[in-house]
Amino acid sequence: MKEMVKKNEGRELTDQEAHEAAYNYLNFFNILLYLDKKQKQQTIMNKMEGDSEDEFYPRAKELALQDKTITQERLQKILSVGYPRSVRLMQMLAQEGIIDAKKGSQDSLPREASDVELLDEIRAIFAKEGECSLTELQRRLLVGYSRLERLVKEL
Repeated sequence: MKEMVKKNEGRELTDQEAHEAAYNYLNFFNILLYLDKKQKQQTIMNKMEGDSEDEFYPRAKELALQDKTITQERLQKILSVGYPRSVRLMQMLAQEGIIDAKKGSQDSLPREASDVELLDEIRAIFAKEGECSLTELQRRLLVGYSRLERLVKEL
């Protein structure tokens, strides 16, 4: 490599100055790339967080409460949405306590309505009718007998 490099202004640079200038330029360029990448990631995160106002969420919530169980595949089919959106809707339903949180990797299994929702419905039935058998509650709420028995004991 030459000892001296001529710059446009006519001033000569040493090898060390040329290396420093190139190093500084590359560092600056890498910083710009990093900031651009971070900005894009932040934009994506903002969009994902903004999905709490997803236009399909009210319908997904209605389906989960109406059917007592819901799967990600069912949301995809009924709402005509893609996999990522149906997963986000399931996460939103779980965060709000409408469905049970995911258990392991059992994404394809139906998630049941949360105990809080069922307890509210049981209370409403008892308030309206005074008494009701477990078998009748099971028929109305479409819930397993042992789960229903546990919920009634919590009251």
